Amino acid sequence: MKKLLKLAIKDAKGHLKKGNIFMLAVAFILGTVFGSLVSSFANDILMGLIASLVGKTDSLDALSWKAVKYGKFLGALIYFLVVSAFIFVFLVVYFSVIRIKEKRLLIKNPVVPEQKASTPAPTTEELILAELKSLNENLTKE
Repeated sequence: MKKLLKLAIKDAKGHLKKGNIFMLAVAFILGTVFGSLVSSFANDILMGLIASLVGKTDSLDALSWKAVKYGKFLGALIYFLVVSAFIFVFLVVYFSVIRIKEKRLLIKNPVVPEQKASTPAPTTEELILAELKSLNENLTKE
């Protein structure tokens, strides 16, 4: 039982040293914080601004036409658009940084095309075989 526990601890340390789990935890925390930031931006700033422009209410949730509460739908739609825009901008910046790093790496270490290898020198066996062929041809001519 102790051996099994020691092996499990060793494996866990190995995975933690790789950094994958740590990076996943950091990404999860940042995603949660980013989600609350975007939610606050959409709900507190944009929704209030749009509600004041559209009607005389403080929030879009109060907007309705008869029994249809289109304010909630507009709020959800705007929230979706804001989150999509934030994700798009983040991805553009992320991939731009990756491209810049790749270009700098290529400038530092340019890729040299492989030159065609010249035909290798014949081995001893091939030389002997060629000599035997030439001797055989000479003998057959006589």
